[in-house]
Amino acid sequence: MSISLKLPLNTRFGFVVILLESLEANKEALQAAVLKKDLNVAKMIRTRVLDEEVFWPRIQTVLKILKPIANGITQLERDNATLSDAVKIFHNLNEIIDQLIDKNDELITLTDWETIQKAINKRSEACLKPIHFATYLLDPRYQGKSLTNAQLIYAYEIIEKLAGYLKIENDNREVLNNLGDFREHTGFFSYDILWRTTKTHKPCYWWKGMYGSEIISPIASRLLQLPPTSCACERNWSEHGNVHCLKRNRLKHEKVMKLVAVRHSLRTSKPVYNKFTVSYDKNANSTVINDNCTSDDESHSAQELENDED
Repeated sequence: MSISLKLPLNTRFGFVVILLESLEANKEALQAAVLKKDLNVAKMIRTRVLDEEVFWPRIQTVLKILKPIANGITQLERDNATLSDAVKIFHNLNEIIDQLIDKNDELITLTDWETIQKAINKRSEACLKPIHFATYLLDPRYQGKSLTNAQLIYAYEIIEKLAGYLKIENDNREVLNNLGDFREHTGFFSYDILWRTTKTHKPCYWWKGMYGSEIISPIASRLLQLPPTSCACERNWSEHGNVHCLKRNRLKHEKVMKLVAVRHSLRTSKPVYNKFTVSYDKNANSTVINDNCTSDDESHSAQELENDED
């Protein structure tokens, strides 16, 4: 399978990884190209492309650093991502960097490694707040593993505040006692058959379905429904923007929301591929790209809703 060389986009971090992967995949082709006598290749470029001791090993090392970051960003942008996933991803990144440092890679200096660690720690401090630690603590997949004592205190404080906000009876610290049973797998949390369902149930549904009677369940289920990024919301706005267009501005808000729900449900149940029609506008002296990404079922459902509105 042939892979072409890629160029990065200014707005997508992951494309840097795609660029480096395409560069590595075309290594032999590039080396063969710079050796051709009929090609006028600069000496510096020829030397770098043929450098097997520094240049290409550095590309591989940089990929080992950037790829987990790109994968983490992709994971957090999913619809089913939770706040607790952010804590886990940053923890994994720190472990990966520590492992690379232990290997004593001479291609990257210790000063560079310290700079990389500082950058990740700075981003971690900016992104992770007490509510993330509380969600990570209540997530049955993670149960607060690897949290520091300070982070655990922040998590306890958030959980206590939410208990007060939700008006949960907590005179004798029942919430924290229940949390202790959860972490130690004691009391009602001691049954292994229920813990095995964490692999098949979403965390919020696990709390509602398996431990809905526990005093801490309302807090956990609410926290585990919060998305870590705005990407899921932006995708919903994209659906809304495609529905609430000039042609359908006569629709009321209720009908627009129904159209959004129908369109999103159809895309979830079966793939709908974009079909682009490219035309050239002579008057505007530009190329026009029309996006026709509506399936037959979707068009039929939308037409029914519009007829109801009429």
